[in-house]
Amino acid sequence: MTWARGYGQYAGAPVENVLANRHVELSTNAGIVRTQRDVFGTSDPQARGGVARATARTGVTDLLKPTGVDEGSWTEAVLNAPTPEGSDGAREGTDPNETDAAFESDDDRTDERTSVPVGRAADEGARRVYDGLDAIIEDAYRVQASVETSTTQVADGGRPTPPTPSTSEVTTTEGWERVDLTRTERSPEVTGTGVPAGVPSGTVEPGDRVSFGLATREATIERVAVAEWKRVTVERGPNGSVVNETVHRETTRDAVTDRYRVRVSVSGEHAPTGEAPDRAAATFGAGDASDGPDLRDTPAAARADLGVDTERGVDRIAEDAVDGGEVREPTTVVGSYSSDDRDAVAADVAELASEVRDIETEASMEDAAVGEAEPYADLAHALRDRRPELVDAPETYDGAVDRAGTAARSAYLDAVIGELEAAADDRERATDGFLDRVNGAFDGPDVGDALASREAARDPGTYAVGEEGPGGEVTFAPNGSPGYLPRTTVDGEAVDGVNGTTTRPLAVRNVNYVTVPYGEVSSGVVDRILGTQDTVRVRTAGRSLLLANEALATGDDPDLRADRDALARQVSDSLEEVDVELGATLRTRTSLSRDERHRALEEAAASYGSTGERAVAVGNGSYPERVAAEAATVGSLSRAAEEALAANLRVATRTAAGRETVRVPTRFVDGTTSGARVLLRDRIEKAIETEAVRAGDAAAGKVSEKAAEELGDKWSMKPARSVGAGLPVAPVPGYWMTTVNAWRVQVRGEYPRFTLRADVGAPGERFAYVRSEGDVTVDVGGETVQLGETEPVAFETETVVAVAVPAGPPGVGDVDGTRDERSAGWPCPGAMGESPASGEGTCADP
Repeated sequence: MTWARGYGQYAGAPVENVLANRHVELSTNAGIVRTQRDVFGTSDPQARGGVARATARTGVTDLLKPTGVDEGSWTEAVLNAPTPEGSDGAREGTDPNETDAAFESDDDRTDERTSVPVGRAADEGARRVYDGLDAIIEDAYRVQASVETSTTQVADGGRPTPPTPSTSEVTTTEGWERVDLTRTERSPEVTGTGVPAGVPSGTVEPGDRVSFGLATREATIERVAVAEWKRVTVERGPNGSVVNETVHRETTRDAVTDRYRVRVSVSGEHAPTGEAPDRAAATFGAGDASDGPDLRDTPAAARADLGVDTERGVDRIAEDAVDGGEVREPTTVVGSYSSDDRDAVAADVAELASEVRDIETEASMEDAAVGEAEPYADLAHALRDRRPELVDAPETYDGAVDRAGTAARSAYLDAVIGELEAAADDRERATDGFLDRVNGAFDGPDVGDALASREAARDPGTYAVGEEGPGGEVTFAPNGSPGYLPRTTVDGEAVDGVNGTTTRPLAVRNVNYVTVPYGEVSSGVVDRILGTQDTVRVRTAGRSLLLANEALATGDDPDLRADRDALARQVSDSLEEVDVELGATLRTRTSLSRDERHRALEEAAASYGSTGERAVAVGNGSYPERVAAEAATVGSLSRAAEEALAANLRVATRTAAGRETVRVPTRFVDGTTSGARVLLRDRIEKAIETEAVRAGDAAAGKVSEKAAEELGDKWSMKPARSVGAGLPVAPVPGYWMTTVNAWRVQVRGEYPRFTLRADVGAPGERFAYVRSEGDVTVDVGGETVQLGETEPVAFETETVVAVAVPAGPPGVGDVDGTRDERSAGWPCPGAMGESPASGEGTCADP
């Protein structure tokens, strides 16, 4: 029931209390009927009749009077309801499923799912790629080149050998002795002309090297050897003694010449980096897709960088090769690309971003309510699976620009996947924080445990007594007094077993966790989403403005008009702040002049019919797209440039809308919302009441349905849920997946008398077990002896109900101002006067 009502509220129906105590009462009695049927095979007909009557009356009450109930009339209605036919015996003649249809919903709203698109992550990824687009293109236009030499010796001069000096005639002579030998080699002398030139063309495989040109040089090297010689001449006397010694010195030399041929060659390869798959590329001018040089300029750039674009440079390389050995010098150059090429790459990103933005997954609202939905992780996984398809790399790249476009698409997907994974981590922390706070605040059953117990209760099984016994199966028919347990007072004269006293058979309490989107919850998660200064987003304020305009169109109200005008001024100020942010983005992302930027913003703002419409457009992302379109018109931007600008403007708008200076104080929204609610609700109530009088009380339910159908378009504008309740599960602005809320429900009940009749017993009389409050006595020797006391059948149960609806207003939750709703007499059901004046848990445990 809570899920059904929550989704009715989300759809725009005037539901102010998603879960009120009247619903707890009805659900409790419906559960009693279902349990009786599952356990005994049948249910108390008075209970079924009361549930059917309460269901019909609750529907009308919810439509016309969202709160409050007249105790006397309610008790009479549910206790005097007609019972289903065929219910006198222990077995029912009608199908239990048909008799229970009055209170069972046709649809289980816990099966609801919502579509979660990639959404903001697509814009964030596009913004990052557009910011780094030039770097991505340059990586695709990257060329590695090198100069290499190949040297061949064409003539070997041999080994230079200085000759021995000649010897003159002297009396006594020693031979020439070489005392020193010096070998030298002159620098190479290079001759020849020409430089490497040319541009390759064709399809190259990854790693293939192609020639960037060749030049040849002749070089000679002269090698010289110089020898130092010494000879000693000795002069002797008559007796043979040495009279004098003379040392003679000579220098001789020899030279030879070596000849070389040197080939100086430059080669290179297309060596892109990035995530684009390696493919063959028709480039170095062979591609047709490019409007620019397509790497035709890279060979010349490489030759210039290597210093072989001049004859002197080639000579130097040849000299180095002959003098010091083979030469190999590398370099990396980046080809030039045109503005059209850049636009083509940007267009690739824009096209993919448009496709990715609409990719979505389905999230179970039941899983979301207990923190188990993981839509952003699912989306990231889906994009990984589809990555080859989305990157769409060709078999052969048509020029470097084609490779750049593929690299940009690949980088874009990586950026989006990374953004989604970050959002998934933040969502998990946000949801866990919500559940922890709910479980802590309620001090009741864990949300997850409550949901698991509900699943188990859906199939409790059916029990029978004596199924294998000799007399066969014994069946029972329950009968409570009263059959239906209301939370209102029951007069003892109207119900058996009450013994003339007044009693409250049921005491209920429900507490809503998040009743309004501000002030109730204060945590780091909520602060980021809802702000900390009692403010709402400009989109919410814009919806309130639209609501006020709608209400004022049905009839003037001076107070509402004043509130509407005050809110409009606040929203206008907020929109000016947004425009400042968008103007800054236009300044940094375009070459528009100051006047052109202002004109684009003014034209975009003027295209909306009201301030409220423009505020809503800021929230849903259509306003930044309109600004981008106007800027493209004013500045003659290409389609790709417009798409890039729109992505940046959407991100800038979300950032601005989340700032406290842009958010609107709730006091301006509250007055406008309340005034619009009064006018519109009065109009709807009068229409329904008119139809009800015309149709009669018996058709009240159908009248309600008819009114809902005819006035549904107006209800969608109702302020009852325009501001909204519940906690947005949004780790950061722009990733609002669902709105969740929770209620702690506690129920205590007591039957003044409960009878269980069997289909067997003494002749003419069925066996009956009766349970009611009283003393158990026995007569012993004419004296009454009390053996004990009989307590009435009583029960106590509680649960936590968690509900999740898709993102966006109006959310889900109670908005009637009552967060903690307790029935009269809580926490003690039973005879009036027995409940404690205050406190909880001081009455007897059921």
